[in-house]
Amino acid sequence: MLNIENHLNLIRKIAWSYVKGNPGLEFDDLFSEACLALLVAKPSYNSTRAKESSFIWKVVNNHLLDVIGRETARNTQEELVSEIPERNISFEAAKINDPLQHLITKEEWEELLTSLSPEALSICEILSNPIDLYLPTDKPKLCKGEIIKMMRISGWSWTDIWRGFREIKQVLASA
Repeated sequence: MLNIENHLNLIRKIAWSYVKGNPGLEFDDLFSEACLALLVAKPSYNSTRAKESSFIWKVVNNHLLDVIGRETARNTQEELVSEIPERNISFEAAKINDPLQHLITKEEWEELLTSLSPEALSICEILSNPIDLYLPTDKPKLCKGEIIKMMRISGWSWTDIWRGFREIKQVLASA
């Protein structure tokens, strides 16, 4: 039976090694995450396969790497969102009953669409007509995953899919 309390110093040492390498992380948070990971993994411990310290090191190390990876991805995504410039295309203006502003917005949108390649245009069509597919637009990663699944089923190559997404990002960033 794995006794976590006997190995708290090992857990502290592993958590501290990640704090030293990642100055934005808090020791208490990493230590808590490590202890929780061990509590979850405790039933799967098999003393015939590994020593307690080896098992603890592996579980804690893998979990903390995962936590740091998620934190880094979230921070990177927040930085990218904050760097996106404001768009000239005003979708709020389309809601206003100003016919001139509505026309200008429509022309800007059509101009943007005509600048896209067939691959990127197909992705935009999927987004604008999600009849066959439920798109969780409140969850961008899941939405993108559903679009990719649909495109793969339709016979798209990975290269064409990623080229289309990359182009859409570039066009929107420059708009």
